[in-house]
Order: sequence, then C-alpha cells, then structure tokens
Amino acid sequence: MWAPLRVRLAFTSHRLVRDRTVLRSYGHTSTESLTPNVARLPSTVDVGTRFEEDTLRCLSRYGIDLRRVGGADDKGVDLRGRWRLPKEGGVDPALSSPGHHGGFLEFPIIVQCKKERTKLGPKYFRELEGTLARESPNTIALLASSEGFSTKAVDLLFASRVPLALAVINSDRICVRLALNRALQELVPGLMVYKNQSNELTVWYRNKSLTSI
Repeated sequence: MWAPLRVRLAFTSHRLVRDRTVLRSYGHTSTESLTPNVARLPSTVDVGTRFEEDTLRCLSRYGIDLRRVGGADDKGVDLRGRWRLPKEGGVDPALSSPGHHGGFLEFPIIVQCKKERTKLGPKYFRELEGTLARESPNTIALLASSEGFSTKAVDLLFASRVPLALAVINSDRICVRLALNRALQELVPGLMVYKNQSNELTVWYRNKSLTSI
C-alpha cells in the first residue's frame, strides 16, 4: 500500500538530510568531491610538442640551429633554421648559396617531426618532398621519427633527387640514427655521418667535427 504523499515527502526529506550529514562527516560538501582525482594524461598535442623540443635539442649537437614554428600555418614544417658549417670547408658559395655569418656557411633546413607508434612509411617522404618544393633553392629537409622508418621509406629517401635526411630520436632523447641522401651530399660535399667507438653518432664536415661535446 502506498503511503500518503505527506508522509513520503517527510521520509524523503529526512533521507536527504541524513545523506548530507554522512557526507559532512567525511569532509565532503557535495557529491562531486567524491570523484577520485585522476592524473591528467598528456594530449596528442602535448606529446607532439615534446617530441619537437627533443628533436630540436638533439639536432643542435650537430650544428643545426632550429626554432619551433609548428601551428595552423606551419605548411607542414615543425622546425626551421640553418645548418651551420665551417666556412673554410671549401663549399663553393656560387653553388650552395647559403648565408655567411661569423665564419660559417649556413644552409636553410626544415624539419618535420613525427611521434608515431610505428615506423614511418614512404608517404611521409613524399609529403616532405612536396613541402620542400615550396622552399627556397638548396634548402635541406629532414624527417625525424620516434620509431624509425620502414625499408621502403629509406629506399625512397636515398632515391630522391632533392636534399633529404632522416633522424631517429629515441625515448631517451638521443639521436640514434642520422642518414643523408646523395642529393644532400652533393649539395654539401664532405658532410658525413659516423659512429664512434662508443656507438655514438658524430657528424663531420671536411674533416671537422660538428658534434658538440
């Protein structure tokens, strides 16, 4: 049998008062405060930005001076700057057309950074070639990956007729691979990448080390 309306309302009011009292006894003033605090996970943008910063720092060890330019109007470029080489290296200015600053030759360079879960395929280099076509002559383009590159992607890099490079930046923020294609080595003769006895990457130009210690 249903209780009279007045009795039901009284019972409901009593229950609400009792529930509020219980909440206060636990130091709560609303049910919202009962929701556990969940640590905020980094967003895709946060992860991408961090990888761009890691890439910038890693490449700076090899004479590459970069700044972040990623945004709505980045035109497919995340980092932009200059690759600084000792002027006495012997590059013909008429051929390379770089800037001259403080005893260095400076080649324009653009970088795309890809923080993916798998190795990058050849489509990323095709996109980079398209981006490079909109840049000034003799600009170098580099593709940085956190997980490496597929065999087909590497084949496309070395077959390309425009100056391209790839870099692999691991989770320890270390550049574990840096490769230059033939077009880049023809643009900058004498630019080479080696690994030392400690298995660390070193970059040399005309027998001069570009790797900072």
